[in-house]
Amino acid sequence: MEKIPLSSIRVQFPMYGDFTDDQLLSAVRKKYYADIPMGKFAAMIDYDTERERLQKETTDEMSLLDQIRAGLGKSMFDVARGAGQLVGAVSRDDVAESRKLDAGLMKTGGGIAGNVLGNVAMIAPTALIPGAGSLVGGAALGGALGFLQPSESGSETLFNTGIGVAGGAAVPLAQRGWKAGRAMLEPFYDKGKEAIVGRALNAAAGSDAAAVRQRLSDAATPFVGPSRGMPRTTMGELVPGSLPTVGQAAQNPGVAALERTATATNPSVTNAVTAMLGNQNTARVSLLDDLAGAGGARDFFAADRAAVGDRLYDAARRLGVNAQNMTPAELQNIANFSKRVPDEVLSRAKLIAQISGEEMTDATSLQGMHWIKRSIDDLIGSASRAGNTDLKRAYTGLKTDLLKGMDNMSPAYAQARKTFEQMSRPINQMDVAHAISDQSVNKLTGTLQPAAYARAFSDKTAARTLGMPGATLEKTMEPAQMNALDSILLDVQRSTAAQNVGRGPGSDTVQKLAYSNILDNAGVPGLLRDLKPVQAIGGLLGRASDAAYGRANRELSEMLAEIMLDPGKAAQVMAQATPAQRTILQKMLEKTSSGLLLSLPASANAQ
Repeated sequence: MEKIPLSSIRVQFPMYGDFTDDQLLSAVRKKYYADIPMGKFAAMIDYDTERERLQKETTDEMSLLDQIRAGLGKSMFDVARGAGQLVGAVSRDDVAESRKLDAGLMKTGGGIAGNVLGNVAMIAPTALIPGAGSLVGGAALGGALGFLQPSESGSETLFNTGIGVAGGAAVPLAQRGWKAGRAMLEPFYDKGKEAIVGRALNAAAGSDAAAVRQRLSDAATPFVGPSRGMPRTTMGELVPGSLPTVGQAAQNPGVAALERTATATNPSVTNAVTAMLGNQNTARVSLLDDLAGAGGARDFFAADRAAVGDRLYDAARRLGVNAQNMTPAELQNIANFSKRVPDEVLSRAKLIAQISGEEMTDATSLQGMHWIKRSIDDLIGSASRAGNTDLKRAYTGLKTDLLKGMDNMSPAYAQARKTFEQMSRPINQMDVAHAISDQSVNKLTGTLQPAAYARAFSDKTAARTLGMPGATLEKTMEPAQMNALDSILLDVQRSTAAQNVGRGPGSDTVQKLAYSNILDNAGVPGLLRDLKPVQAIGGLLGRASDAAYGRANRELSEMLAEIMLDPGKAAQVMAQATPAQRTILQKMLEKTSSGLLLSLPASANAQ
């Protein structure tokens, strides 16, 4: 039976013109068709045809701009309906009814365009929410936006949520897919291998990666500035000939540990590292030997001092002293001093003179005082070796008084003594350097021991070696020599620090650089990789891919090990592997794409 248009009933019963559709039908059935059940009566009425006709008439009268505006308005009302449905204020029937009312509008191009524009305008900005650009964050946001869309059934809500998850994850998933695909090819060409090694170094350096790259680059930079007596080729070469490894120059625990593991995987590189560490030790010990006058330098200075000193002292003694030119006080001081000289000093002075082929007859003469000085020097040395500080202090005071008197008695002797002291300075410096070397270099292996060197590099060594309690390294050594000693300390400290911080547990990352690179670029979380089921699957896939990647892994581990010997190369591959900063345009395109995809559920829902 053909249904009766609702409009015909309104024309037939004009008295109910103010009634709603439901009120109209209820009133008409009650008064005129009470014998027909309401459900059956309602089934006889054609709502939709009339509604569609009215909608078509309405939309046909609308301009394109009005249709777009109406579409925009619908998108906003749909958001409100979705929120209302979520809290129970809007029913699924309400949603169905609203869609029937909007059906005519959504059949027009302007209505659809306006609705899509409205949804994009409202939802696209959510792509700017922190985390929305990640795979998990984008999927979660898209799913939430899809779930919030108004729906007529649970299956439709599920469909909307699914579209949202897919749309939110699409851009980050595409990015990861691109990176993973590129990572699968990188192990098979040189630039790709360098990128993998660079990423491994950046990952090992952690948050300190930028600073590590700078330190490595600085270490490889050609040396500039005053050398202070030490010719160096690079800024990282603290001691001439002691070139640092990457682990030493990086000053980073992660990089030091990676170096330790990487170099241990390749016997040839292990040998190269061992040789490099040996060269570092040789450079330090050689510099210390140079400072100590090895190779005859000290003997030359000592012989020259002895020759010049003997000549000047002999000339001063021959000149002697004219007592008539001395004041009574000076003569009295000499007499008083002679009474303070112990018999032991006089006996030793006569013996030294006798051995030298001369005879000491007058202890108060310049000649006699010279032999007394020689005797006191010997006794000071004996007291120092015996550890008798009191006796050493007493003899030192006696010598000081003696020298003052001799300088007053003979300006020529004073000049000779001053010249002797000046010529003794380089010898004293060599003796101090030799003492430091003697205390810090293992006699059996020739290895400079860091802790022993740190102890020996002190003012105590200078005071003990020279027999002068107030002697210090800074006052004894020249600035260039102090710079050399400081440089040895810094160099050995750098090497020791790298060895100590790199003693963490080993890792098989070095052997699996190709696999790890693919997983990293695919965004597989480390926590997921540690799960036993995933490891089992990974093991099967790894064995299956060994034909392709087994050799690549070995080549990568060799490249990493070799780069660990070259700070400049390490800095270069780290810089090349650092992701380039995206331009503002690239960021805008990425966010726009994500925003458009996030609005898919709303746009699809409106259709």
